[in-house]
Amino acid sequence: MLIGGMPHPQGTPEPAFWQSIHRFTVASANGTQNVVVPGLGFTPKLALFITNDIGIGAGSSTNCAGSFGAFDGASQWSSAWQQFDAYSASGAGQFRKASTDKALRIIGTTEANAVSFIPGGVALNVTFVTFAPIVTVIFFGGTSYSAKTGVSDTVGGPRNIPLGWRPDAMLFHTVNWSDPLDAITRDGCYVVEGFASFDGSTIRQCSLSHRSDGGSTPKVTRSALRDNAALCLPTAGGAIQAVTASANATSMTMTSGAGNTNYFGYIAMNFGGAAQAWAGVVNSPTATGLQSITGPGFTPSLGMMLVSDMPAVNTWYDNGNAMGWGWSTFAQGVEFCNAYQIRDNLDPTDANTFEADIAIKVPDHTAAPNFVANLDSLTSSGPRFLFTNVDGVVCKWPSLFIGESAA
Repeated sequence: MLIGGMPHPQGTPEPAFWQSIHRFTVASANGTQNVVVPGLGFTPKLALFITNDIGIGAGSSTNCAGSFGAFDGASQWSSAWQQFDAYSASGAGQFRKASTDKALRIIGTTEANAVSFIPGGVALNVTFVTFAPIVTVIFFGGTSYSAKTGVSDTVGGPRNIPLGWRPDAMLFHTVNWSDPLDAITRDGCYVVEGFASFDGSTIRQCSLSHRSDGGSTPKVTRSALRDNAALCLPTAGGAIQAVTASANATSMTMTSGAGNTNYFGYIAMNFGGAAQAWAGVVNSPTATGLQSITGPGFTPSLGMMLVSDMPAVNTWYDNGNAMGWGWSTFAQGVEFCNAYQIRDNLDPTDANTFEADIAIKVPDHTAAPNFVANLDSLTSSGPRFLFTNVDGVVCKWPSLFIGESAA
């Protein structure tokens, strides 16, 4: 039995797998903050945090800043990035940091570590805050569900990550392709994110990456899109890291990343037969109105899409297609979008962050609306959206869908 974005009625047994999407505002003072989904009741096994530097009701902010993090009850990590708006000095105003002790971080404004799971949510310890950002959190749990999160690398070659069970779905994120862990790097703004799914015989994986170059004036933005790797570097012929596993694997292996240090955060999930996952690149519509996104071949209860205006896979961009993108998260009854923009070849920089209570609201590299859509329904072939703005060409979106098992 699956749950979409809404709380599950209290007083009923915990299902084999469940998920719940929630949005909250970080406390305005240091100390303990309990984040609880009203009416949920069940204790999660995984929390996934998607954060930006926008306060409640703001909708947008100057500076392109965000963070992605995870907590599984034992381990936590986050990777954060920031490109300041209206900066002209070479290399200035660009930061990235990967942390193994914080699940939430906005560079320079917000830090919090996850303490423990509690019924219906998670207890956080806010250790630094100068303003209260909005956070999207996805909780996962269930009697048959297993999850593991952590930070790994491919130093010296492929890296095997033991799990104790076969992964069904995987998420990856890094801003730290070759930098020291737990240290802020002030030269270039990187964001690399990807998905993978494994059905026992087929591994599907996809990724999106973005880069605002340090050391260049005006700033040059670069992006890459892959349908054959869970992580990719945004350069011409850039290194990739792909997932490999055997049919009965109880681990996942990441291939080497062309000699770089290649630290990355990972999330691995097993649904115990209660759900299935599909990772892959889907096509955007070219017309407004009701439009279906096909690909998974089942009714998803949760969707995550990396929305941009890049029209081709296994390609890198250093032009207007490079730096307008968003993370779309949706389930029945709930939808959110965190979006980011850095304009290419401009001095001083033009950088912004956006958030919306709709599934898709993503700018192009000039910050103008590019794709705008509300979730209409979840169908047997995939999600259906009501689009009010589209790019006009078919764009490629790396995605992960989770839905009820066909068994």
